[in-house]
Amino acid sequence: ELPPGFWKKVAIGAVVVLALILGYSSFYTVEEQEQAAILTFGKYTETQEEPGLHFKLPYPIQQVVKVPANLTQKLQIGYREEGGQLRVIEEEALMITGDENIVHADAVVEWKISNVYDYLYNVENPEAFLRNAAAASIRTVIGSSKLDYAITEGKTVIQGQVKEKLEELIQSYGIGIQV
Repeated sequence: ELPPGFWKKVAIGAVVVLALILGYSSFYTVEEQEQAAILTFGKYTETQEEPGLHFKLPYPIQQVVKVPANLTQKLQIGYREEGGQLRVIEEEALMITGDENIVHADAVVEWKISNVYDYLYNVENPEAFLRNAAAASIRTVIGSSKLDYAITEGKTVIQGQVKEKLEELIQSYGIGIQV
């Protein structure tokens, strides 16, 4: 035998628990270096660029995807730095110059996310695309340069040409990255 008012208390408890769950899933925080893409029923609706605490509709209706959009990131081409140790990646580093010499070229690409929507939805893996595009740009410029020029006075010119080619590739594919 149940005490009188038992089902009323169970219903009130269930409503309170449901309200707490909905309240918990309705707020999110955007950090200083982040931006958030708001998805409504799985479709992109807006980007939240302001840091702080924000409101959204509960989970099944809206979701938040955060990306480090205000953070300058580095991408290493030709080597990786892991735990203070440098490891050469020969597949990326070895290139043929215009006069058919082999040169070891490495680079650091500094980049930021410039458009959250493009970054999330135009290319499946933007960082892998950026790595491949940077390596292709370096190979294109090095392949049209003579060895002596590439390792002496042409180094700065080559860097500028590589950056131009990389920016052209990024812009043509619209991946939402700024170099």
